[in-house]
Amino acid sequence: MGNCDRLCPIGATVNLFGGCPRDTKISVDTEQLHYSELTLKGVFHNTPFYVRQALDLISSRVLPLELMVNDRQPLENLGQVFEDMKQRKTIKAAITPTQIH
Repeated sequence: MGNCDRLCPIGATVNLFGGCPRDTKISVDTEQLHYSELTLKGVFHNTPFYVRQALDLISSRVLPLELMVNDRQPLENLGQVFEDMKQRKTIKAAITPTQIH
């Protein structure tokens, strides 16, 4: 949570995910949480039903998903993508794996 003051705008939602080991703890700057009006959310994986439903929705092209991703970059540019997000040049970026030759 240490970089939220630089990475999160006022009113942001911070999604905490990642399969942490049992009893993992985080610390939160409560002043920042309060005055920046941040929302902290923990998420858990979805069932196969919801994954299939999401994939079906994406593949149907009913939603204009191209509006949700405004940049595409290879993995080696990840640092620049974060910098661009920090400067509000990029909202969401699709990161493609580096090709192995």
